[in-house]
Amino acid sequence: GKSSFRHLIYPVPEPGGLGVHATIDWGGVGIKFGPDVEWLKPGTGPDEISYNPDPRRGDKFYGEIRKYWPDLPSGSLGVDYV
Repeated sequence: GKSSFRHLIYPVPEPGGLGVHATIDWGGVGIKFGPDVEWLKPGTGPDEISYNPDPRRGDKFYGEIRKYWPDLPSGSLGVDYV
């Protein structure tokens, strides 16, 4: 569908990252939001890191995105990549 934005959106940075921002997919697919930051416990080894998306983190995305897009429809986000 038609994009709700015509430019990139970068909210005020948060500790460790730029916040959940909007980037436009110029291929016409839509808008991508992210990233968020997840800190690892000290001493976490490479074999302990999961690169599988955790869909439970979506609630944070809805809250952050609605700060600049209050009309974001519930259920409209999908997990893409880690």
